[in-house]
Amino acid sequence: MGAWQYDVLDVYLNHFVASRKLLEKTRDGAKYKKKYDKGQTPYQRVLAHTDIPDDVKAALKQEHKSLNPLLLKREIDRLTVKIFKKQKEGERLG
Repeated sequence: MGAWQYDVLDVYLNHFVASRKLLEKTRDGAKYKKKYDKGQTPYQRVLAHTDIPDDVKAALKQEHKSLNPLLLKREIDRLTVKIFKKQKEGERLG
């Protein structure tokens, strides 16, 4: 992937794709039991964190308001197809 694709993908993943974080892992014989927190996006985690300054949170909220997840996803898909076409043609990515 080119850096230009990561610019779009990074914003999409940080603002709109939730993930669960492992809270606890305990061993019971040969098995492990895992406890996870509620799924949140990195954006939501930053807003919930008390050590992040309010001006940073305000800037992130403003950025989030301007984003459209559908348009971001379409752009990611378009760039991915472009990469596969170039790879198939044997071109260098750059």
